[in-house]
Amino acid sequence: MTDTPNYRLMDKLMRKGKIIPFLGAGASFGSRLSLKKPWRVGAKRVALPSGSELAVYLAKEAKFPEKNAWDLAKISQFYDTTIGRADLVDELNEIFAFDQKPAAIHKYMAEAAKHAPQLIVTTNYDDLIERAFIDAGQPFDVAVHVVRATDSGMIVWRKHGQAPYELLAKDFDADFSQTNVIYKIHGAIDRDVPPQHAHYVITEDDYIDFLSRMPGVIPSILVEEFQKRHFLFIGYGLQDWNVRVVLNQLTKLRGPLQHQSWAVETQKKIVEKTLWNARRVTVYDETSIDAFVKRLRTARGKP
Repeated sequence: MTDTPNYRLMDKLMRKGKIIPFLGAGASFGSRLSLKKPWRVGAKRVALPSGSELAVYLAKEAKFPEKNAWDLAKISQFYDTTIGRADLVDELNEIFAFDQKPAAIHKYMAEAAKHAPQLIVTTNYDDLIERAFIDAGQPFDVAVHVVRATDSGMIVWRKHGQAPYELLAKDFDADFSQTNVIYKIHGAIDRDVPPQHAHYVITEDDYIDFLSRMPGVIPSILVEEFQKRHFLFIGYGLQDWNVRVVLNQLTKLRGPLQHQSWAVETQKKIVEKTLWNARRVTVYDETSIDAFVKRLRTARGKP
């Protein structure tokens, strides 16, 4: 097994719609170097926050009593409990409404949609991938998980050019051979609906509720696609327990006959690679996600 990805093959499979990209928080950073450009809320804000940056900010706002405030789920739970869910959602809406430009990976996927319909899954709250598709003139549908205790699961379904509406996950239906679909598994900001209708899986209770019911809340039609395509994880760190649980559940949903899965790792951590390999995912070290995209393009002969 080589330590270098087969960039040409990955690019080819992507443009054929045979890869499902899973976008994590790192995919939203682009070439941003957080140490040189720290995130700031309000007028001084220069980018979307990392999970730890958001945790520190919410901890300060809620007067979180513990030191080393890095656990976003725990701090969000404290904010929800002591201040209120509506105020937490207001904070998140304001933060993720920041118009950061789509990164290279978002633009690359929007360009791939010109060759074949794409199915993209993301746990990010921002709308960078949607805006990249809009910039590229590519139509798309969006499905957003609803934070609500329903055994069958609920999603907000926004078909291209139509108003969003809620439906049971089991009733979700889409023609993936004709339509670009973006599935936002942890909720998301939606600039076109009232702020109170935004959905975020962010507190400890949110994660426990979602993960405990995950096999039943993922639409069956999506599970079928999971079983037919490769996975490519971009911007994830397996140090977060909730990410590991999601990956474990996805592995179960795919069944015994699985297509090869890959992950792009930019931190070069031995423990991370071990955790990925244990879940039958081949992990490749890259200097950055932007560099990974550039190599995909170069392998095709398009710098």
